[in-house]
Amino acid sequence: MATQGQRAGRAPVGTKRLEIVAAAAKLFAARGYHATGIDDIGEAVNVTGPAVYRHFAGKVDVLIEIVEGFTTTMMEGADRIAAADLPAVEALDRLIDNFVTCTIEQPAAFAVMARERHHLPKDERRAIDRAHRRHVEEWVKVVREIHPRMSVAEASTLVHGVFGLGLPLSLEPKISGDEFAALLRGMTTEVVRRGTAVRRATVPA
Repeated sequence: MATQGQRAGRAPVGTKRLEIVAAAAKLFAARGYHATGIDDIGEAVNVTGPAVYRHFAGKVDVLIEIVEGFTTTMMEGADRIAAADLPAVEALDRLIDNFVTCTIEQPAAFAVMARERHHLPKDERRAIDRAHRRHVEEWVKVVREIHPRMSVAEASTLVHGVFGLGLPLSLEPKISGDEFAALLRGMTTEVVRRGTAVRRATVPA
């Protein structure tokens, strides 16, 4: 996956470029990618729409930078955790912290990654999807180390549910980051620790 500033035709990252990315992320998250125009992005950073083209070749390049930037940050954290070879419980705590921190620090980018990445060009979308699968697989591995009787399908469902908890915060941040972190950690730990007991209690005989 290309990092920020590495794609062909991109200008070096500067203050105005970062402002454009941040403003576009908020607009894409609130209105959707298709409903947001270059003029809207320019207005949000007090430049004309055409001035945005001095920093990006087109609107899709802004989208790419938002999604790739968020995903790269998330995966760098996950890869460091995987490389540390920690006990499963500690690894899970750190994966949760990594997810919560990335979501709190870039809530709009998380929303865009979750809801708008299907607008990416094919190659970029495939790269993001591969990174997402790798992220899920790392969580699933750790969850099943904690509770070996949990199936891959059950653990994967749990992990996707955890990720889904971040979306309401990214769209309407009504609780603080500390409250969100405590809620997410508590819910995840409760389900993971109870494991198959939860399944037996909720799945009809």
